[in-house]
Amino acid sequence: MPSPSQSPSQSADPRVDCAIAALGAGNLEAAFANPENVFVYGTTGGAFVGGTINKWRAAIEAWRQTRNVELRAAGREGPLENEVLRQLNFYDPGPRTRAAFGRQMMDLYYGQGGTNMHLWRVPIIGEYVHRAMEFKGQYDHTKSGRETYLDSFSTTAENGEIIEGWMNSPRPRDGKPEFDGFLYPDPDRPGRGLTATKEMSRVIREGIKYFGGTLIFEGTNVSYESVFVDGAYVSDTSLEAETLFAYFRPGETEAKFGNGTIIFHWRGVPTKPTHALFHSNWYFAMGVAGRPIFHKDKNHRFQPGKPRQPVKSIYQNFSPV
Repeated sequence: MPSPSQSPSQSADPRVDCAIAALGAGNLEAAFANPENVFVYGTTGGAFVGGTINKWRAAIEAWRQTRNVELRAAGREGPLENEVLRQLNFYDPGPRTRAAFGRQMMDLYYGQGGTNMHLWRVPIIGEYVHRAMEFKGQYDHTKSGRETYLDSFSTTAENGEIIEGWMNSPRPRDGKPEFDGFLYPDPDRPGRGLTATKEMSRVIREGIKYFGGTLIFEGTNVSYESVFVDGAYVSDTSLEAETLFAYFRPGETEAKFGNGTIIFHWRGVPTKPTHALFHSNWYFAMGVAGRPIFHKDKNHRFQPGKPRQPVKSIYQNFSPV
């Protein structure tokens, strides 16, 4: 994408262009480049709810108690701090919590049913995503991206099941054949499509790349073989990793990302990503009958002697040790 000083019309992404034109490049640059609006990508919550949540609740509780003392001293209550623990009962963002608390995650922009986590979005970035995704109606900060997405498209399958934004099921009425049955095209794979959450993640990354800012990628519990091996299940997180890793070079902890910066984290700490690090919890092989080994114990470690498929070229963007 062009630098913010250039005309947005020079971009190859017309939906992003329209969002920029509507909201103003200067306003969006101020939001994305704000050091308080660092985005954290990496692990997802669903597979790690339970054990992980208990570890982080103690840290969040300690922070909440300290913060509430400060607020009471100032004559105010702490509704946000009290809300944090209730929200974590529904959703656990895994190791990102160490780096992400008080920062931005793509998850906030889609949201999760039964929570108010969408209220932690940056409003103008929320509206930028709303417009770039071509959701219906005016942006409403009190309404999650999930709610707006469900209201904008035909998201009920023939069997009555709600098709969530991360699901791969094509939309029976709104699906576009040229996008492989999905609502959004994949710019890196002509003729193929992206789920709504994958597209939402991409739109945010484009904003960081265009306007500047910082994107942290937490790799601790990312064990998806599809980052480095073709033919495996492509999750939202593995697609993000593959896209971002293309910007790294061996020995780097940080990578230039257009006008922005990517920082690799391991357990919430800036770390140089290496083959040895990935081998400690990323499994590079397919499972039985060609199905991927996904969130299994053996998917969290490298097993010498096991047959492996050739890795993608981005694997060479990192040092062996």
